[in-house]
Amino acid sequence: MKTIAIVATGGTIAGTGKKGKTAAYHAGEIDIDSIIETIPEINEVAHIKEYQLMNIDSNEMTHEKWLILKNNIEEILSDDTIDGAVVTHGTDTLDETAYFLTLTLNTPKPVVLTGAMRPATATSADGPFNLYQAICLACHGESYNRGVLALFSNTIYSGRDIEKVNNFKIDAFDQRSLGCLGYMQDQEVYFYTQTSKIHTIKSRFNKRIDSIKSVAIAFYYSGADAKILYDLASDHEGIVIAGSGSGNYSQAWLKAIEELSEKGTIFVRSSRISQGIVFDDEKDGEWYLGYISAARKNNIVSGKGDGSFGIGEAISRQDAAVILYNILKNNGLSNDKGIDFADSDMISDYAIDAINVLSANSVINGVGDNMFSPLGRLTRAEAAKLIFESIKYIK
Repeated sequence: MKTIAIVATGGTIAGTGKKGKTAAYHAGEIDIDSIIETIPEINEVAHIKEYQLMNIDSNEMTHEKWLILKNNIEEILSDDTIDGAVVTHGTDTLDETAYFLTLTLNTPKPVVLTGAMRPATATSADGPFNLYQAICLACHGESYNRGVLALFSNTIYSGRDIEKVNNFKIDAFDQRSLGCLGYMQDQEVYFYTQTSKIHTIKSRFNKRIDSIKSVAIAFYYSGADAKILYDLASDHEGIVIAGSGSGNYSQAWLKAIEELSEKGTIFVRSSRISQGIVFDDEKDGEWYLGYISAARKNNIVSGKGDGSFGIGEAISRQDAAVILYNILKNNGLSNDKGIDFADSDMISDYAIDAINVLSANSVINGVGDNMFSPLGRLTRAEAAKLIFESIKYIK
């Protein structure tokens, strides 16, 4: 018989309220011992070791608590006598914790998350049966090296793709168009598929993590003020954009993203739509990937505000100025005031310093009538001049 560790974190499965009722309860009130006592059948399935790691409402889960959970699971499963782990968790953020553990756990042993939509004091509470099946799933041989799993209402999910889709029904989770991994009937496990995505022991994030970078999520909606991006950037190192459709947003947001990107804020473009895919324009195996990667690492170029690089697009005059400035700024350029172009109000904020310095050093000029034409396209002749004027500053 296998030995399974139950790592308890609280949630509705450990909640209490008015006897028989499913609403107006307090999550994280009952310890794991009390829940296990209601499921004597567990003793026929596995030897159980209990770890009451925390007892909280899952809305109180934080990055710091995630790290505590990750480190404790890895320590527990480093014991050769323990074959797998079940994590009890509140449903509100279970999918987030499952995704985090999928990326960061460094173990091939089964780790299964489960919880409940009804508190332990409700009539026909769903927690005990979910816990029973989760333990059976952790014992199953085919659960080994499948990444983090989740078990809810007889259904097996990938920790990477599970999503809470209902705030009322006991069948509260789904994987949308990706489909579930399988089903359970009582203690029997029926796997149909498995994730093809890298996880756990092959993930680049499965090393020791002492802290998590501060990243915000900005949700775009019609009329959303771009000011929120500046506010978030003031105390976050990165921002994930949950855009409309395929990850889209307004021109005002695009301008803010471009400006903040130049100042060091990292943006990742995603969609607020739960199904579909967000594409970029960089194709695997193409000749330019190594050059773009190296230029990015050296802070010479960045992507566009919509998340793409603009592989086949002609370059604007202001973007060319920014790229040259990034190359030359540590090579003795004078910081004298540059040309006061008549259309300077049309220059994007992220390009102002570059154009000012380069024009002061005669690297870049206007296009006539004291105009710079920041969004105009750079001609091959202009590119030749810029290269020639730049060479004398490169050491």
